[in-house]
Amino acid sequence: MRRHLFGLLGIWILAASALGAADFWTEKPFLEWSDKDVDKMMTGSPWATIVSVALPPPPPVPTGEAPVGGRGGGGPQEGFGPGPRRIRITISWRSALPLKQVLVRSQVGQGGTPTADHTTFLSQADEFYVIGISGLPPQYVRPGGNSTVEAFLRRKNKDDIPVQQAGSQPSAEGVILLLGFPRGEIAPEDNEVELVAKFDRLEVKRKFKLVEMMFEGKLEL
Repeated sequence: MRRHLFGLLGIWILAASALGAADFWTEKPFLEWSDKDVDKMMTGSPWATIVSVALPPPPPVPTGEAPVGGRGGGGPQEGFGPGPRRIRITISWRSALPLKQVLVRSQVGQGGTPTADHTTFLSQADEFYVIGISGLPPQYVRPGGNSTVEAFLRRKNKDDIPVQQAGSQPSAEGVILLLGFPRGEIAPEDNEVELVAKFDRLEVKRKFKLVEMMFEGKLEL
């Protein structure tokens, strides 16, 4: 009986903790967000996340040429050896109000005062959904490199939304690729939207749950 009571007490404590926990972006104004909050918003929130992506393998060695490591039977055998090298890439909805707020908070500091330009930036309606991708190898984001990208937003039982604009710019995370998609075609009832971006043989994919991207009573993308 005592073990049963302690078990119920543990369940009650866990349930109370879950009910009492709330996301910081709903608990306090953005100017009060801590540096830890800022980092979480930019890397581990409904609007920004880090994904692991496999780099495409190098082109095959032409027939008759020795593989790296010398001739003979000392090299790795087909089907064995380590898997493809992976990199960490951050995907973020830069046009979503919470991310616009975190950019202003980063510039003015905790408890700071936004300028008139900041206020305009936060209130203006964006023409595109803007998704940022940072952490890509340089050849995918620098002029003169392999900067051609095929990207779209995928929803279930609806047409894909193709990218209309693409460009790169410096940022705190290094060079960031910015993708612009026509705004107004995504609704909460779509439930989920998936970003698919292809750079030659490199592919980046990530699904986002729209119910988690509600902010101040509306869908923020």
